[in-house]
Amino acid sequence: MRCKLDRAGLTARRIDIWQDPRAAAFVRSVTDGNETVPTVVVAGQAMVNPHIDAVKAALRQAALDTDQSQAVTAVHPPAQTAWQRVRSTLFGSR
Repeated sequence: MRCKLDRAGLTARRIDIWQDPRAAAFVRSVTDGNETVPTVVVAGQAMVNPHIDAVKAALRQAALDTDQSQAVTAVHPPAQTAWQRVRSTLFGSR
């Protein structure tokens, strides 16, 4: 998933669940008690081992459903605001 996000121009906040007990508990809570990785969270929606297209769709929906400044919760662009990066990645440059 890390490489696919990088190729899509999206940078995710990465958390090692074996170093962070709270993160491990969260993952277990959304995976029927398993520690399945990757578990991706976009705008509060957890996705277990998702396809990159599902992550992009969740980002697109989050951008449509919420205030643009808070459209992405788990993915952060390095140089632009989250909304600018998501918009250009998913919808193309305007």
